[in-house]
Amino acid sequence: MKTIIIGIDGGEWKIIWELVERGKLPAFKKIIENGVHGKLLSTKPPISPPAWASIITGTNPGKHGIFDFIKFTGDYIPHPVTGEDLKTPPLWEILHREGVRAGFINVPFSYPPSPINGFMVTGMLTPGNAKEFTYPPDLGKEIGDFQKNWKTGAYFIRKGHRYFIQDIFHKLKTKIKFLFSHFEEVDFLMAVFDGSDRLQHFLWKFVDPEHPEYKDDENMRKAVFDYYCEVDRVLQKILEKDVHLVVLSDHGFRPLHTDFYIEQYLVDHGLIKVRSPISRFIKLGWNKGMRFLNKTIKTRIKAEYRGTLREDIVWKDTLVYFTSLAGQALRVNLEGREKEGKVKREEYQETKNRIRVLLKDVKDGEILAIENVFFREEIYSGEAVENAPDIIVECKPGYTLKDGYSSTYFKKASQYGTERSGEHAPVGIFLAAGNAFKKSTVQLSLTDILPLVLYLHGMKIPSHVDGKVPAEVIEESHLRSHPVEYTEPLKRSAKTHTLTKDEEESIKEHLKGLGYL
Repeated sequence: MKTIIIGIDGGEWKIIWELVERGKLPAFKKIIENGVHGKLLSTKPPISPPAWASIITGTNPGKHGIFDFIKFTGDYIPHPVTGEDLKTPPLWEILHREGVRAGFINVPFSYPPSPINGFMVTGMLTPGNAKEFTYPPDLGKEIGDFQKNWKTGAYFIRKGHRYFIQDIFHKLKTKIKFLFSHFEEVDFLMAVFDGSDRLQHFLWKFVDPEHPEYKDDENMRKAVFDYYCEVDRVLQKILEKDVHLVVLSDHGFRPLHTDFYIEQYLVDHGLIKVRSPISRFIKLGWNKGMRFLNKTIKTRIKAEYRGTLREDIVWKDTLVYFTSLAGQALRVNLEGREKEGKVKREEYQETKNRIRVLLKDVKDGEILAIENVFFREEIYSGEAVENAPDIIVECKPGYTLKDGYSSTYFKKASQYGTERSGEHAPVGIFLAAGNAFKKSTVQLSLTDILPLVLYLHGMKIPSHVDGKVPAEVIEESHLRSHPVEYTEPLKRSAKTHTLTKDEEESIKEHLKGLGYL
């Protein structure tokens, strides 16, 4: 039987329950009443790169090696990650080895497209200037301009909410049309709709009455609700067919109201050393120096120029640095690993402990802004842990870490001068329908998805996989006649593509547009 996975980036139960009660999501309601529904626990932190990588590999970030949109190689320069950075085999690779006809539509980390028994249109972290973003390559002609018709970006918010919303729905409809045009060609199909995440980042305060700055704006609220309704219409069509259907999200959503300027905080507490404007002026020379000094004077007064602080870091005197807005993590400036590492190996643990104590005491008035400070070995396991950031910071709900100079540690959350009112929550959605599933309410892990798919296709589960086949969602009679079987661990295929400089810059620009870099 065909298996379909529909991913809703940032899909949130709070929205779904409200719309189900209003009678707006008949497909969701049907699955809830007759099939499986429940929570899907995300990664720490609950961000798209490690979360989707865990979904498509069945392994935790310590094995698959994806912790952020970017990676560091010791030179302090953030380099974009792609599917080539996955250390464990993704779902398309496993299905291809077993001869399953499969289609992947807009699935994160599918770039570069793989020659599989089926088709693929790559998703998140595909360069906007990629020459090939589909397999077979000719399939790209059906989509046309990748940037204009497919790739979802938040940078359009700078043109205003109306244009931003129109762009997201245009690309959603392109993906839906493509999905049904190729639905019958494969035995497994996975499609991810990612506009929901972009909408909710900027419009959450219009849909959640619990947001401290909730605003009753019907047009803004309608944009978010309409996105879920469009997806529901997709599910209605799929439910008419004899298939196994899984609906999921990589994380949920909740209110965001405050940015915590962690780089400024670390500078003021002696952990990051920055050069003075005068020393930067001398280094740049007269002409460039005058432009820099003029900009610096203005922006230091306003304390709003993002990016300046990182450019000013004196690395040889810095103990720790912030990775990215998405990653919400820190790397120790470790001797022998970083280019100008200051912290000696024997000081590594002591430095981490010092930072943990410091951050756990951060207060916004009387409110503790940091909920947890994890060391990487506490939450990840596997051979790729050494590539993880050293410290992962979990803010109190409503707060997020931000980079750059600031005249105060806490400010209203914003991006491109527009209020950013939604952030990722650690619990996503899971629903399933089809003959093999029994009516149940569950709590699963992202890593359970890959073994579930393999099981539904009668395949053995590789022993390297962290997740399990969730027996609690499968009919007992099906389990008896189709017992779960395991096999030896699988290795990742060799890399076939390295990003060109232009491709890397294209991805970086997109990540900046999303506010992640």
